Amino acid sequence: MIGMTHHQCLAHALPFITAQLQVTADHPGELRLSLAVDFANNPLIADKTQAKEALKNALMVHHGEKKIPIHQLAPLAFGKSTSWRGILPESAIPSDDDQPHEWITASWSWKTLSPEVSFSVEKGSFNDVLLWRKQQNGEVKSMLLLPGDVSSTIDVPQLLFPSLTSRMASLVVILGFLAIGLMLLARRS
Repeated sequence: MIGMTHHQCLAHALPFITAQLQVTADHPGELRLSLAVDFANNPLIADKTQAKEALKNALMVHHGEKKIPIHQLAPLAFGKSTSWRGILPESAIPSDDDQPHEWITASWSWKTLSPEVSFSVEKGSFNDVLLWRKQQNGEVKSMLLLPGDVSSTIDVPQLLFPSLTSRMASLVVILGFLAIGLMLLARRS
């Protein structure tokens, strides 16, 4: 994993996948990724089909003791774009770029009960991934994940008492069965 400023990793084409991560307290337990790859300017991606496959296999999610490819946790919704907007943070978009771009994009969303996760790029992958996230204070944090790299741990806001809700539901069911049992005993007497 390499920490960097955005201009250190850019020329006018991106030979890697970008992945914007969103994790907010407004959506407890939810991770959202916006992924993109410029297959027109990436020598490792030949066509749209290969671009979609690269996005599908771009990242693995680590939660608890598990490491699972993102596409096995939730489906990706694919799209396309010719604009830099949403691909990189505003401050990193080249102002003098006159090359045509053909971005294949993917949106991914998954809910977890895990209070923290991390992401990795599978060893043997041909694609590096620029994982970036806009913090609450507006600051952008990014890391370039090379094959085999694992990101730093990311805190995932959760409901304050998710287990309390399920325990309350269980208690209501148990009390219901007890009430029915007592009513049946009272009828027999």
